[in-house]
Amino acid sequence: MDENVAHNNTPPAPEKKKRKATAGEKLAFLWHDKRNWKQRLFNALPVSFALAYTFFLFQPLEVFVKNNSFLPFGIKTLTPPLIFLSLGVFAVLAAILTLVRGKVHNALVSLSVGFLISGYLQTNLLNVDHGTLDGADVAWHDYRIQAIWNLVFWVALILLPFLLHYLLPKIWKIAVRALAGLLIVMQTVALIVMLLTADSLYDNSENGYLTREGIYDVSENNNVVVFLLDRFDNRYADAILSSDPTLETKLGGFTFYENFVGSYSRTYPSVAYLFTGVRTDYSVKPREYLENAFATSPFLKALRESDVETRFYTDVPYTIGNAEWLIGTVDNAAPPMELPPKGRILSAMMILSAYRWTPEALKPYFHYYTNDYYNYIYDDPDAKYDVYSSDDVRFRADLVQRGLTVKDNAATYLFYHLSGSHEPYYMDANGNRAYFASDQEGKREGLLQQTRGDIGTLLIYIDMLKEKGLYDKTTLIVTADHGRTGTITDLEHAGEIDDILTGEPDTGERVPTLMVKPAGADTTVPLKRSQKQLSHENLCPTILEALGVDHTAVGRSINDIGEDEEVVRYFYMSGAKANRSTSSRDCNLIIYEIVGDANDFANWRKISTEPIKYPYYDSSR
Repeated sequence: MDENVAHNNTPPAPEKKKRKATAGEKLAFLWHDKRNWKQRLFNALPVSFALAYTFFLFQPLEVFVKNNSFLPFGIKTLTPPLIFLSLGVFAVLAAILTLVRGKVHNALVSLSVGFLISGYLQTNLLNVDHGTLDGADVAWHDYRIQAIWNLVFWVALILLPFLLHYLLPKIWKIAVRALAGLLIVMQTVALIVMLLTADSLYDNSENGYLTREGIYDVSENNNVVVFLLDRFDNRYADAILSSDPTLETKLGGFTFYENFVGSYSRTYPSVAYLFTGVRTDYSVKPREYLENAFATSPFLKALRESDVETRFYTDVPYTIGNAEWLIGTVDNAAPPMELPPKGRILSAMMILSAYRWTPEALKPYFHYYTNDYYNYIYDDPDAKYDVYSSDDVRFRADLVQRGLTVKDNAATYLFYHLSGSHEPYYMDANGNRAYFASDQEGKREGLLQQTRGDIGTLLIYIDMLKEKGLYDKTTLIVTADHGRTGTITDLEHAGEIDDILTGEPDTGERVPTLMVKPAGADTTVPLKRSQKQLSHENLCPTILEALGVDHTAVGRSINDIGEDEEVVRYFYMSGAKANRSTSSRDCNLIIYEIVGDANDFANWRKISTEPIKYPYYDSSR
């Protein structure tokens, strides 16, 4: 046989099976990179620095400057830990982005840039205005559509750098570096301008505070006790009284002055005015007004020169500014506290700033009442500083547990500032901590329950005074800093918002509650009603008169006003830019003149409208 034929008939060798690629080999293309670490570093550095600078330095500092008057620490305390934190984030992120390779590197850089763009635009363009953090609940369910669209924007913005890299990889490399650098420059310029133009950058850690010391101490000789229930409007009082007919008997000896006018439409400067009797027209900075008011008040001067023990229990940042100004006049005023741990300050600012740059869907988790930060920062588990802060549940629980302590002193003046009818609503009618829905019905229920709870606390206090044999020696005043609120341009347009109790259009007039039980009043006579034409102006003189201190230099007391006397009264309202809950509400100072029955808005006449030069509340937006 031919040799070639024999060779051709040889069976072919069996094919070798290919080895299956390992998972690592399959994913190797994700890690493969022709660039060395130095080339990747040029991508990592600007992106990492921009992200750390934006979210861990610039944003917290911007929030601080805009909310300085509400925060109990200074910029010198805040800035160093912010710098260290941002540098730490920068170093860690830069190291990660440099060490990862190939497509993983590209993806993480794109993700970082997308996140940076989204957070920056959220803060500056995409945020829905939920208003000032003044305790009012936000009806988040009303923002569902905005939250969905906001998430769509975030997804699109985060995917944008990925798309750019896929289509134009060379331009991507230039774009991510240029964009990061541009944001750094823009925010640095903005920060410098903001610091140079800020009205004030007070270090509030240098302020004094009010302790809870002596909170239930009363005199065996003479007492004046003021229960200020925030936002306790006449309409709310009528609703509470009508819901429980026995209250009029339980409040025997009290007179309900139904024709009573407040001073201002917000807590600031209403409470400061009740403490001092000194007005402001917003032509000076809030801090300057407060310092001058507490320094020049003839009412406080009269108390200081008397034998009266005086104690105020209120939230200092909103009503006094610096309790150290009251040392020597108010017995529970204390000098500044030591600074809390830097970690608490830092975390508080991270929460505040996150509320601004996070997507709409996450904002409920960072939405806090501005006053909560004061409590959060000084929440000392060792109770080193027993700071008073408005908590109606705790006030009642401590009162029940401790009772009243009787002291042998000439006279005592106590001023309790409770949450009353003001949001947030967190107490039920029995004084227990509770939660209420944020819709209209939930707010109505919360308002009524919490206000009933505070009236219940008052009744407990009355029973304790009676047990001590001191009710006849005590003047009790139940009042409010202001009545109903609502962000409106003026009271003539109040009908564009609804009354929380009825759901009907608001009728305009603002009449806070005033009930007074003088020492020695006949408590067997049920709650009386009076139409005397009174205002906040009469309270400081009334308190001095009840304490046995000459009040003639301060003004006219309730007793000085005739039952049928016509008194011209004035109300100072903060008018907003627009009639909506999220509008800037410190736009105009509107002065109303009231002659006759203040419960009839026909008796209110607008006499002037002037721009507010130095707003207070809108700085916290």
